[in-house]
Amino acid sequence: NTWTQKSTATKPSARSDNDMAYIGGDGVLLFGGFDGSVVNDETWVYDLSANTWTQKSPATKPSARASHSMAYIGGDGVLLFGGFDGSSRLDDTWIYDLSDNIWTQDTNTIQPSARGGHGLSETSMDGSSFLVLFGGNDGANDDETWTFGGGDFLIPDTPATFVWNGSGNWSTPGNWNVTSGVDADGVPDSNDTVIFDATSIANATVDANFDISALQVTAAYTGQISLGANTLSTAAGFTVANAGSFNSGTGTVRFAGTQTVDCAAALGNVDVDPATIMLASDLVLNSFAGAGTLTGSGTIQNTGGVLIFSAAATGDYTVDFSGDIDDVNISVGTQTLTLLQDLTINNTLTIDSVEFLVGVGRKFLVSGDVITNETNYSATATVSLVGSSDQTLTSGPVGFWSTSTFQSPAGTCCWPPTSFSEASLAAKGS
Repeated sequence: NTWTQKSTATKPSARSDNDMAYIGGDGVLLFGGFDGSVVNDETWVYDLSANTWTQKSPATKPSARASHSMAYIGGDGVLLFGGFDGSSRLDDTWIYDLSDNIWTQDTNTIQPSARGGHGLSETSMDGSSFLVLFGGNDGANDDETWTFGGGDFLIPDTPATFVWNGSGNWSTPGNWNVTSGVDADGVPDSNDTVIFDATSIANATVDANFDISALQVTAAYTGQISLGANTLSTAAGFTVANAGSFNSGTGTVRFAGTQTVDCAAALGNVDVDPATIMLASDLVLNSFAGAGTLTGSGTIQNTGGVLIFSAAATGDYTVDFSGDIDDVNISVGTQTLTLLQDLTINNTLTIDSVEFLVGVGRKFLVSGDVITNETNYSATATVSLVGSSDQTLTSGPVGFWSTSTFQSPAGTCCWPPTSFSEASLAAKGS
């Protein structure tokens, strides 16, 4: 066996009291050290096959330090504990993931005291067993033995706030700043709030299905989030300030919990199941991707806006929703709105534009008034007046009812003083 000095084009600066650990393949991770004047917080990876040092630039990282210790935990991960920052000994635990280039702090309620100069080693090379720590100096030389992990090196995951700071794929940890909380993988998940603001106005691509707690796209964000064919699910809020900041494509926005929705952007496929969503402003559902569908069984409340069914020039909209909606506006132009099951409308149904209302045996179960401003349309779906009090049918200056059946089980149905073509009324009231 012989020692061979390697010469590399790029390398870390001269230093002492840094630490190194195997990080998978033929790679080695280096962090920190003392250059004779100050401690530093640099992260470097050495590739033996290529004989190259590469400095990494993770968005978050441990503070500058020396006399810390690191050990391999399997995959391409390394754990760091403790050290000395130039004025104080440290007792923090960090895990580095090479694939994602992210340091994540592991918050522990029980841990060794702050120390430096300790030994730390893995007991397996696949991350399946404990790390063992011994000794160090915490003000005096220490003789303690500590173990960590036992094959479980998952970072505690607490509700976190993620702010978009990059460009490209949603799933890339380096595209996010975690401004509060602790997250295991650096990518927003079901207990996290996601914010798009002026930090980065670059476009974002949702490149897989994601469940998050809440989405907040502020007016300062002028880029666009593209959903593609994927599903984005929120449980505690969905806000998009600018109409052009969110493109739902052929994907699905899923509302999975009671939340306020304030969205200036039109959405295509929407699922409300199980959830109560409160519309702070009008929500437009559009078939701009060729088709659109509303599914689910939740409740859509009007706390400041109505649900508007819209359509592109060449796309119909389908409703397969067993829940209830406070107020509905149908504005699909020359396209078709199809009911796959009865649709319950608690308040007002407004028909502004539609070519066909399709749904043999299906009903709009309306408890409030019905208004039409459409000049002509055909329907196989039935508008059923189910309110417990008087309801009014109103036609605009050119609107009239065509091939529609109206049924009223209670109260009084008030016909407006305009002409209606091929409409019939089966009234149990009057």
